[in-house]
Amino acid sequence: MHRLVSLIVGIIGIALAGSAGAANIDWSKLDQALGKPGTSQPGGVHKYGLPRTDLKIASQPTAKTGSETGTIVFVCRYGSAKSVVAARFFNRIAADEGLPFHAVARGIEPEPVIPPYVREPIRADRFEIGPEEKPVPLDAGETHNAVAVVCIMCKLPPGQLAVARQSIEWTDVPDVSDGYTAARDRILGHMKELMVRLVAK
Repeated sequence: MHRLVSLIVGIIGIALAGSAGAANIDWSKLDQALGKPGTSQPGGVHKYGLPRTDLKIASQPTAKTGSETGTIVFVCRYGSAKSVVAARFFNRIAADEGLPFHAVARGIEPEPVIPPYVREPIRADRFEIGPEEKPVPLDAGETHNAVAVVCIMCKLPPGQLAVARQSIEWTDVPDVSDGYTAARDRILGHMKELMVRLVAK
């Protein structure tokens, strides 16, 4: 493109020189047409510095944003057992199925630690609970922002219930302290229905 523009300007200059003589050429009209003044060179040449329009600087590609991830809050009274098991399995299933959800475990009256009767047997299901991981209290802001709040053998306090977009109750899950396997299997029995419900919305 640059060479083409230079050639056109050169042809114009030659035509003007041939018709009137270099000394008598009025370059002002060409300056005006090109939008910038030229520089007189020896031999009746009038030079213009034109930008290269045939070169493009590639911009950095914009990062693609994936689907927005919705939070699912699993809640049990102490935040140390049923909600922990449910959140672990939910996140595994959601990841395997490519669903845009992430679960967290919360407690209404959180205990200070996650007990061994949760930490030990859950390893057989290929989950690891870090030594520093502790039960987390349920927060009203988190409840409000969650896609759904799943209460396992408990009820949301009135203030939390009022701001929840969707509240679900599982009322038949046995205590993990009475047997991990029975509690886990009941939680998994509810999980498929929950997934279908979330995807349908």
